[in-house]
Amino acid sequence: MTTAGRLAPRADDVARLAGDLFRAAEDMDGLRCRVHGAGQLRWQSPAATAFRNLLAERERRMQDAAGMLRDGAEMLHRYASQLYAEESDGTAGQSALGSLAGSGILAGGGVLAPVGRAGAGGPTGSGRLTWSGASGLLP
Repeated sequence: MTTAGRLAPRADDVARLAGDLFRAAEDMDGLRCRVHGAGQLRWQSPAATAFRNLLAERERRMQDAAGMLRDGAEMLHRYASQLYAEESDGTAGQSALGSLAGSGILAGGGVLAPVGRAGAGGPTGSGRLTWSGASGLLP
C-alpha cells in the first residue's frame, strides 16, 4: 500500500511494461529505416525534393519518439529494480510514490516527468520533475 492507500505496482508488471516500451522503440526504429529507404529514391524534380524533405522531417520525429520510448523503458527498468529490492526486503509500496522521483513514470492519478528534456538526447539530469493531470493508468 502506498501512503495514499493505493496498491503499489508490482515489480514484474513494471518490468514487463519496460520491455514493451523497449520493443516499441525497436519497432519505431524499424519503421524509421523504411522511411529512410523511401527517401533514397533517385528522383529529380521539385516534387521529389519536397517529398525527401518531408520524409527527413518525419524520420527526425520518429527518431525522437524512439529515443523517448527508450528513455521511458530505462526509467521503468530502474523503478522495477527498486520495486524488486523493496519486495525482497518487505518494504514494498512504502515509498512507492516517492520512488518515482526522476523516473517519469505514470502513477497515482498523474504523470511525473523530467523537466528540461534536451530533445532526442533525453533528460538533462537536473532531477527536477513536473506533475501533470490525472492519468489513472496505474492504480
